[in-house]
Amino acid sequence: MTPLRPRLAWLPLALAAACGSGSGDGQNNSGDAGVDSGGAESGETDAAAGVDASDGGTGDALLGCAEASAGLALKLHAMQGAQCTVVVRLDFQSLAVLGYQVICGPAATVSEAQARATAAADTGFGGDASAAPALNPANPGDAFVFYQVPSDLGGAAAVSARTGLTVFGGGVVRAGRGEITYPTSWRPAAELGAGCAPADGIPSPRPYSVGAPVSDPTVAAAVAAVAQTAVPSAIWRSGQITGAVALGYARSVGLVTADGGTSAGDEWIILVNSE
Repeated sequence: MTPLRPRLAWLPLALAAACGSGSGDGQNNSGDAGVDSGGAESGETDAAAGVDASDGGTGDALLGCAEASAGLALKLHAMQGAQCTVVVRLDFQSLAVLGYQVICGPAATVSEAQARATAAADTGFGGDASAAPALNPANPGDAFVFYQVPSDLGGAAAVSARTGLTVFGGGVVRAGRGEITYPTSWRPAAELGAGCAPADGIPSPRPYSVGAPVSDPTVAAAVAAVAQTAVPSAIWRSGQITGAVALGYARSVGLVTADGGTSAGDEWIILVNSE
């Protein structure tokens, strides 16, 4: 594992930011193992609900980039040596940030069978290999991704291949609307800031379609939107970005908008891994 970089000069600023922002202490007080609680419960702030992206879609004051980076860095580096995934939700069309979550845990060797069992327990999806095949290559270094194409009901789940922790789960409904089942809570998008200059870019992600169409240009645009938040700089303060995954998540399939586009509830789920 790469040693933590000697950049601890940010710690006093991070502590001050965490104390002054009133956005939670970053401790794991929820039922989700390794998940940083303290954000808005349910997290169903999305484009279909009329989100105002000017404030990160939460009604909270948008943090400045320095404060946002310091606050997120505290969450990421609270457990020395932990492997973390920053999960960022974006509106599929506007690329507005809808919320985020931080999921950290110790490094682990994870088999597909273990990942499936965890995904099924946390999200309700992915347990049956015949119904929900793995989209990932064998022995992935980033995440296991399982997708059950709905006949009526289906869903997707992602489990970190580095920790064995679930990082995403969501239902997909034919001619209806599925719901995100994991994480069970989301932190407000305003905590990530906006228009930030990344310390280092996010590497090209491994893309997966879980209902919504993906292409190289649209994936690149989604990752660029995350790169303009505090996520990259927070990770690079005393660690490194080890990879990324982009999920094109459709809550529904079989519905076509009047202009032939994707349905209103579709999202990008961007997983940025760090150590």
